[in-house]
Amino acid sequence: MRARVYLEDGAIEPNQVTRDGRFVHSIDRVSWHLLVLNSRRQVSGCLRYTPMDWVSFYHLEVARSALAYSQEWAIPLRKAVEKKRAEAQRRGIMYAELGGWALSEEIRGTRDALRMALTVYALTQFLGGAVGTTTATKRHHSSTILKKLGGRALTCDGVELPPYYDPQYKCEMEILSFDSHCPSPKFSASIEDYRQDLRNLSVICAEAYPDSNSPMTSGNARDLSPVLS
Repeated sequence: MRARVYLEDGAIEPNQVTRDGRFVHSIDRVSWHLLVLNSRRQVSGCLRYTPMDWVSFYHLEVARSALAYSQEWAIPLRKAVEKKRAEAQRRGIMYAELGGWALSEEIRGTRDALRMALTVYALTQFLGGAVGTTTATKRHHSSTILKKLGGRALTCDGVELPPYYDPQYKCEMEILSFDSHCPSPKFSASIEDYRQDLRNLSVICAEAYPDSNSPMTSGNARDLSPVLS
C-alpha cells in the first residue's frame, strides 16, 4: 500500500519498489509501524515511529532532507535538532522521528486518518514519552493535520525553519517538532482513550532482536501484549 501511494504521488520511482510490490526503507526493521485496516481487512494507512537516541545527527532522516543541504539552513537545522535531542535527554525520554505516513485515497480526510495520527501520540506516551521531528509533506495536507494535533515548526534562535521543496519526494515539505506529552488540548481525551485501547492490540514482531538496545526489545516496549512472533 505504501509503495502504491508513493508511486501515485510521484514520491518514489518504480525502481525503488521490490519485485513483490513493497517500498522498503532502511529503518523499517527498527521502527514501530502503526497500521489501519479497512472493512476488508486490508491495510489502508501506515505510519512509522522510530526511536533514534543511539545515532548521530547525520544518521537521522532529517539530515537527509533537502534543508540539511542548504547553505543557509543546514547549520540552523542541526542546532534545532540537537536542542530537541538535549531536551529529550534532560527529561529522560526518547528522541524519535515520525515518517512513512501513507494513506489510501479512501481514508484521506476522514476520521480514520485523524485517529491514526492521534494513536501515534498514544503509542509514544505508552512507550514512555518522546520528543522528536518529522519531515511532513504539504501534499494531502499532512503537515497541516500534524500542526493541528500539536506539531510545531522547528526554530533556531527564535527563527522558524522554512518550508522547502524536496526533489526526492517531488513536493513541498516542512520539518515539524512534536512532544508526546504536549498534544493540542482539544485532542487530549481522545489520545487517552487510544492509549487505553493499545493494551488490547496485537503487536507483531517479525523476529527477536538480540540487541538489548533495540527499540523493539527495550524498556516499556515489552509491556505491550500479546506479542505475536
